[in-house]
Amino acid sequence: MKLATIQEGNWPVAAVMVGDELLVLSGDHGDPQLAGFPSTVIGLLHDGPETMQRLADAIARLGNDKARLATLRAAGALRPYDEDLLLAPIPIPGTMFAAGLNYLDHLEEMGSPIPKEAYVFHKSVASITGPRSAIARPVGHTGMVDWEAELAVVIGVECHRVSEADALSYVAGYMVANDVSARDWLDPVFQNPGIMEPIVNWDRNMMGKSFPTFCPLGPVLVTADEIPDPQVLPISSRVNGSVMQESNTRLMIFSVAQIIAHLSRWYVLRPGDVILTGTPAGVGVGRTPRIFLQGGDVVEVEIQGLGRVVNSVQ
Repeated sequence: MKLATIQEGNWPVAAVMVGDELLVLSGDHGDPQLAGFPSTVIGLLHDGPETMQRLADAIARLGNDKARLATLRAAGALRPYDEDLLLAPIPIPGTMFAAGLNYLDHLEEMGSPIPKEAYVFHKSVASITGPRSAIARPVGHTGMVDWEAELAVVIGVECHRVSEADALSYVAGYMVANDVSARDWLDPVFQNPGIMEPIVNWDRNMMGKSFPTFCPLGPVLVTADEIPDPQVLPISSRVNGSVMQESNTRLMIFSVAQIIAHLSRWYVLRPGDVILTGTPAGVGVGRTPRIFLQGGDVVEVEIQGLGRVVNSVQ
């Protein structure tokens, strides 16, 4: 399935793709087979795999039933797919993590050593924005705003201390992400002026990834059954149509399964939690000369099978 979130009045509501249309799960459909589902994507996930399977079965039964489809259109429940109307599939997850330094070619462009285990940090859930929303460069930090094409993983079943072998069984699905970053504090880290200064500057570097609008997600949540192997996905980014990153998730140093197993050593991962999995080479700060996002730019991140997010820059 492909799950989406749209704005309905003052509230984000869940929708599921039916062919090239969106079936909204809130309100009265007049269709008893589609009644009783939670009205948000995170609600569906918290309800558990049984609810997700029941929804998938209901959509499969809907199929090409022209009479039912016509009734749903007339009720306003089945609508044309329009990415401009989409919010992030999970607008406010419980927790969002991000893996850094997870592609060898990105380590090379940044001059960083290969980590011995996955390096993962928190990214503010308040940074999440929609797949077509504008990225706002923060006042005082407009000069070094950068892009990072990333695969986002969504947890579907609560887990703690899981093995690498079992980790993917806890995944609900996958999304496209842009881990936008303000690089203002990065250079002092590599200048290494002492002990505490690099720690403080590295912490600020991480906080520079958490400004509002600094995490476009979407366009939809593609459930894990449609992506049997997350380690074979072409991933790319473009700025104003020019290719900046072009890689494949098979080049991750630590796989999706390894990252989940690593995080679960400490954290209880819950349905709807989001994990970004790192970016390949081609970010602006790693180029010579450096390139950063300017007002009026358009940045795109695309992953095969998942779609793309396209965001203008303010």
